[in-house]
Amino acid sequence: MNRFARRSPLVVALSAVAGVALAAVLAVATTSRSQGDDGGNKILGSYQLAITVTNPPLGTFTDLMTFTAGGGVLSTRAEYLVGLPVGPLLESPGHGAWDHVRHDAYDVAIINLLQGAPGNNQLPDGAFFATERIHWDLTLDNRRGTVSGPWSSTLTDPNGNVVLQAGGTITGTRITTP
Repeated sequence: MNRFARRSPLVVALSAVAGVALAAVLAVATTSRSQGDDGGNKILGSYQLAITVTNPPLGTFTDLMTFTAGGGVLSTRAEYLVGLPVGPLLESPGHGAWDHVRHDAYDVAIINLLQGAPGNNQLPDGAFFATERIHWDLTLDNRRGTVSGPWSSTLTDPNGNVVLQAGGTITGTRITTP
């Protein structure tokens, strides 16, 4: 009698599960390798940025940005904004997406939400003010661990009316372990 003919149902089931698991691991490994071949994943990681607003001239501020696998972007900066004609505002962290365009170039899109801050008489009780949509033409210098490029931003009110358009440049450095 064939020695394989006497296998219990449990052994057969475990063998099948092991085979499916091995196939899944090989599929993931192959997919990950092929996605990284074009260099697009070189952007992954966190960066400290200097964002300069040149139009209108509003100065430079610091931002932290993280690029995640799968094309996600998270951005944080000072969330309490003062000295504005509409009074103080609170800004949400930015959420967005990135796309690898070519060798060292990426398109980045980020959305922030703005609302009245405490003490804002024009936007009381945290009233919603605007949605900010940012576009950044990012260039990566992977050897130096730097990013740079021009950006533009449009703020629209809840009715879709443009409140403000701005633009400038962004430069930054990858955050690394000591």
